[in-house]
Amino acid sequence: MWKDGTATWETLTAMKEMNMARCAEYAERLGFADEPAFSYWVKFALKKRNRLLKKVFCRKRSNRFKYGIAVPRTVKEAYALDTANGSDFWAKAIDKEMSNVMVAFKPLDLGASPPDDYKEIPLRLIFDVKMDFSRKARLVAGGHLTDPPEALTYSSVVSRDSVWLAFMLDKLNGLDMIMTDIGNAYLNAEVTKKYYAIAGPELGELQGLTVVIVRALYGLKSAGAAWNHHLANELMQLEFEPVPANPDGWRRAHVKSDGTKYYEYVFVYVDDLLCLSADPVGRIIQPLSDLGYRCKDVGKPTRYLGAEIAEHEIRGADGTVHKFWSMSAEQYLKLAIQTVEDQQGDSFGKCRGVKTPVESGYRPELDETDELDDDKAKYYQSLIGILQWIVELGRIDIALEVSTMAQFNCNPRTGHLRNTLRIFMWLKGHIKSKLVMDCCKRDMD
Repeated sequence: MWKDGTATWETLTAMKEMNMARCAEYAERLGFADEPAFSYWVKFALKKRNRLLKKVFCRKRSNRFKYGIAVPRTVKEAYALDTANGSDFWAKAIDKEMSNVMVAFKPLDLGASPPDDYKEIPLRLIFDVKMDFSRKARLVAGGHLTDPPEALTYSSVVSRDSVWLAFMLDKLNGLDMIMTDIGNAYLNAEVTKKYYAIAGPELGELQGLTVVIVRALYGLKSAGAAWNHHLANELMQLEFEPVPANPDGWRRAHVKSDGTKYYEYVFVYVDDLLCLSADPVGRIIQPLSDLGYRCKDVGKPTRYLGAEIAEHEIRGADGTVHKFWSMSAEQYLKLAIQTVEDQQGDSFGKCRGVKTPVESGYRPELDETDELDDDKAKYYQSLIGILQWIVELGRIDIALEVSTMAQFNCNPRTGHLRNTLRIFMWLKGHIKSKLVMDCCKRDMD
């Protein structure tokens, strides 16, 4: 320490790992920001701090993107986006949500006061874009105003590795695989706390009335855990037990009609269920429907977590038929490219001359182009998220480029954005149309 009580450069350098923002503020105040030990990180730490503060205190922003699609903040913005795009995607999402969510409320008589031990919380509609780029509206409660939880409250999900193993187990054991989505899953569970709200215009005839929240409404801190616990109890009543390696995978011993012993499986990803059995509809889906669940889109999996799923069979040289599942990023990739192309307009169309995912000889760590503003930085981060998921779904040929560009998520520059868009241009010119089955056929031949 110096005599005046201030810290030495070495002390601050060590302290930055514990509280980088505060150390950066301190270094700037003492005039250290341009010194060699600080110049390479102080300005970036302060910029990251400013962006975080803007997210917290400036909730209303000019635009927000997910998967390259503008996401509205309010109902008014949602309708405005529909008008500007000449579509009704957001309007349909709002109508669909409001038709399903009414079960979560118990209205009190006009003028009636809520019980003394109930706490008032607000309600609002929030909007999102799903992995297949469809729009989603969700009425949520103001859980940020509720008391801190005493335990973990999230809904855990099955790992992707377990999903891939499920596809292998299906064909290995000669089973049938069915996928279903539980409609408004959280609303099947009872709320574990006491809350009420004043109904707004989105609740139609209930507007102005006091409504008691009786179901695990989205937004409540306990909603995810309530649904997870509720579904687990129901599966245990159906004699399923958690798989030791993954608690969101469930199994139940059974016997086929020919006497073969096997396990039936249910893999849970919040409200998406992947069911494996010799008779998945009769033995799993129907019992769940009898318990009151609204099982939607029941059928063979064609898409899971953004991946395109297909079932194939090939005949070997000895006449043996081999069946297998394939997962492809092709459809997700086409939708992603179309979304980015719509955002960029004519500037995106020149992809024929793009022979490499990034510019030849480009060194992103040496890029000195202008730094992106907050909105463009957010857009850059959403593009990186799309590309990372494309790699996860099988396009490992761009893994190096994507991981390299992802290093600059914190403070992207114009050159970084240009080369990230170039990856999409390269993908557009190199979309593979043939399925894995064609490769397998050539190998078998």
